Amino acid sequence: MRRTIVVLTFVGLALPAAAQSRGPTDKGSILVAGSASIARSTSEVGDIEVKTTGVSLNPSLLFFIAPKFAIGGQLGLSRVSNDDGDATSWLLGPAARLYFGEPSARTLPYVGASVSFGGFSSDDNESNQNFSSDVWGLEGIAGLTWMVSRQVGITGEAFFERATIENDNAVFTSKQKRTDFGIRFGFAAFLFR
Repeated sequence: MRRTIVVLTFVGLALPAAAQSRGPTDKGSILVAGSASIARSTSEVGDIEVKTTGVSLNPSLLFFIAPKFAIGGQLGLSRVSNDDGDATSWLLGPAARLYFGEPSARTLPYVGASVSFGGFSSDDNESNQNFSSDVWGLEGIAGLTWMVSRQVGITGEAFFERATIENDNAVFTSKQKRTDFGIRFGFAAFLFR
């Protein structure tokens, strides 16, 4: 009898604890993700060779407010440098992701969207002038997270971005629309109990 009470007590305590265990995309989980890149390119214009180095970081922090649906924010920082000058840009804004499939799956497909506002500035070494711009953008993504452990994954995603760049300087005023699409890779860390 005593043994039965101990077993029932253990089972009674273990079941609620098991029910509280969560997966990476369950409500209450937190997603810390990001990607980074470094690039070196050489281009030739006539007899002139231009070597450019670029670095970019794209961290994001999202909170799962419902199973498989997360909202939060993202940041984008980039720096490009060559002999003619340097350019720096930053973007900040809200983001959302919707995951598909089972939370315990090895691969987690997702789609997402973000809106961003930021700035762009460049220094021209020849004219010794600085140009700055305001940037607004919309981005859509479709990706896949491959889980390498219960809480960490490697991401690959295709993105499509539409941006408006507004220049309002003493030298000139202009408005430019830019469309970017491509692929990028990064990491994802899911924080949950």
